[in-house]
Amino acid sequence: MNTINISFVGNIQQNNQQKIICSAEIIDEKFKASSIGEGLTIDEASCNAKKNALIEMSYLKNKNNQDINSNTIITKSSVIENTNNYSNQDKNRFNGGGSKPASEKQKNMILDKCKKKGIDIEAFARENGVSLKNMTGAGANKLIKQIELI
Repeated sequence: MNTINISFVGNIQQNNQQKIICSAEIIDEKFKASSIGEGLTIDEASCNAKKNALIEMSYLKNKNNQDINSNTIITKSSVIENTNNYSNQDKNRFNGGGSKPASEKQKNMILDKCKKKGIDIEAFARENGVSLKNMTGAGANKLIKQIELI
């Protein structure tokens, strides 16, 4: 059985609009996946975080040829931080790693998704303004999101 823990991370001001950030962590007997989500309400942010963590768990289990258990226990964390002072640099860490180099996990996810969908990764990256040679976490995040739209 999977357990999903959802926590409030904080809120940010973006384009004169307040956004809420939540994190979600899924733990089962073999895997642990975590992700963040943002939204205009705490419910929207927590749903987006949960959805992103489930996608990550699905990727981990698919990579290891395991079934995904649909029986989940959802718990909202009792620990709530109020962190209202996120700068753009802080927000970048929630955007796939911002300006840091893309992780091997991100690169592998992009390769796997492109192979499954028959996408020429070099052309796709160029079309989306991402350099494969110097790919950042934010660039990888952008490609992953664009691939999922196809």
